[in-house]
Amino acid sequence: MKLWLTRQRNGMYMLTKYKPMITLVEGRGYNDVYVVPGEPIGIRNLCDAILTLVRTDKPLKRGESVEVLLGGKVLNESCLS
Repeated sequence: MKLWLTRQRNGMYMLTKYKPMITLVEGRGYNDVYVVPGEPIGIRNLCDAILTLVRTDKPLKRGESVEVLLGGKVLNESCLS
């Protein structure tokens, strides 16, 4: 599945189906990244261990987004019956 990996202003990461929006934080005077309305995934505040999963060797800059490919498979088929 193709997803967007983005580094938030707080240094944590987020995974989203759609490229997130960068917008001004109301009353704060700085920009941050947010999931777009209708986002079906929107997982926020992931630690930098996510970088090992997507196999990148360097952290993203704050506010930077990259498209990543994540795969999956059933690990325990006994759960399916």
